[in-house]
Amino acid sequence: MRAWVFVVLAACGSGHGKSDAPAVHGEASGDTSGSADEWLDVVGTHIVHHADGTRFHGRGADLHDERSCEACSFMPANPAGVDRWSDELIDNWHASFIRFLLSAKKAPFNAGEVQWKSLVDDPQYLADIVQNVTHMTSKPGVYVEVTVFADPSMKTEMDGGADSEWPNSAGDTLPVYRALAEAFHDNPRVLFGLTNEPHGPANQDAALAAMYATAIQAIRQVEDSHGTPHHIIVAQAPENYARDLTYFVANPLAGDRIIYEVHPYNTQADFDRLITQPAMHLPIMIGEYGPAGVMTNQDIQALWPVAQAAEVPYIAWVFHQRCPPSMLQDTASDGCGLDAATGYNFPRTAWGDLLHDHLATPW
Repeated sequence: MRAWVFVVLAACGSGHGKSDAPAVHGEASGDTSGSADEWLDVVGTHIVHHADGTRFHGRGADLHDERSCEACSFMPANPAGVDRWSDELIDNWHASFIRFLLSAKKAPFNAGEVQWKSLVDDPQYLADIVQNVTHMTSKPGVYVEVTVFADPSMKTEMDGGADSEWPNSAGDTLPVYRALAEAFHDNPRVLFGLTNEPHGPANQDAALAAMYATAIQAIRQVEDSHGTPHHIIVAQAPENYARDLTYFVANPLAGDRIIYEVHPYNTQADFDRLITQPAMHLPIMIGEYGPAGVMTNQDIQALWPVAQAAEVPYIAWVFHQRCPPSMLQDTASDGCGLDAATGYNFPRTAWGDLLHDHLATPW
């Protein structure tokens, strides 16, 4: 699957994205942006609430922007419709952690598309993103990872021409990160996701890490220019579509408030290797999982207690009707469903029922 940027803020530290105590960067200089109680921190291998050090137990689903995984790109932008969808996911499904997926491309796929430009080139698109994220994070206890799911600046970097979903080595992706950091520098409930699903060979992991370091520096420069706390930045696992964190266990990225994302569309026999063992060394989150490939409903139900035991936040793919494995039925009369006038009322698939009922249980 594909996923985008979501931003969480955490306190300063070093190595493995850790800090030794929950202290919010910027407070010493009198920073007043956001409530100190709302910021997240990274302590040891865990994401915690700055106010009291309790572990962050965010869980929820991936949610697309107003382009809606191409389902709505042929219609005028409808940020109010995305707000309506997020209300359903948060208020009625009880999601507390959203991976918000941003999608752009070099040119429209067909003449009918009216939404496709990057947030750097389309100020209204960026404004709509800000509206949607602000709407979600205004709800009690809700955090959003703003993820660059697809962008024309994400270049092919790998030997053999494989699509790797890397930030561009020439720096073309940096304006996207800077624009998002500027837009959300004072929002304590945002996390920044760097890309979606890298999938290159192991001998390129160090090169990807170097690109991540450049992206992190660009975000930190914006935050520091405002004197605001550092947000949590989410680095996706390299290899096999964001599945393997082995490289970062041995070579954690330098800096504070950095966590790592894995997409374990696997059988439960792999969960110890993909989740439990890395979580002993790194602060991690699950950015995607669902009934796709070899992963079954039984594996999904086995994943939840594994994630909770390791205190790893987890997000499921996807609150949508046309990006399988989808949680919603594809019954919208206009194929999009954002406009309330269509009467689309979020009918669930069996996968949607499973997650909906799980989120109603406590963690």
